[in-house]
Amino acid sequence: MIDPRMTKLAENLINYSTALKPGEKILIEAIDIPTEMTCELVRVARVAGGDPLVTLKSNRVNRALMLHGSREQMDLIADAEALRMSRVNAYIGARGNYNIAELSDLPEEAHKLYQETVWTFGFPRPAGWCSAGLTRPWPSSPIAAPRASRLSTSTSVRWTTPGCPRR
Repeated sequence: MIDPRMTKLAENLINYSTALKPGEKILIEAIDIPTEMTCELVRVARVAGGDPLVTLKSNRVNRALMLHGSREQMDLIADAEALRMSRVNAYIGARGNYNIAELSDLPEEAHKLYQETVWTFGFPRPAGWCSAGLTRPWPSSPIAAPRASRLSTSTSVRWTTPGCPRR
């Protein structure tokens, strides 16, 4: 059974924050968050009449790409992400992190290459882009203390999920 807080958050993100309309396309980018939450976002987007596209990402995989990636590879990733984002009306970025230090020991050159290519692909955003999609960390044990002033995970969940900006 789905946690009712996930349903409430999905409904708020789809119906309020992005104000998704029938026929609009929404990109849901889920990085290290529970699969159930991503599925609930998809379900609620369809109930609203939207067409969800989903990208599942992992910080561990991203680390491997950054550590072993070439300029050509990062340019291709940036082009693919820019194309995908140019074709949607709204965006929700939901980020978790099993290890907040996952990228901390990468060489400076790897960070720089990623920032010069992939990280800059969507800015400025294409016309028709909904700039109010949510990008926030998913509450999990490793991020509870740094994100919520050393609160427990259960308190952090209450701290990070009550409200969302509206577009």
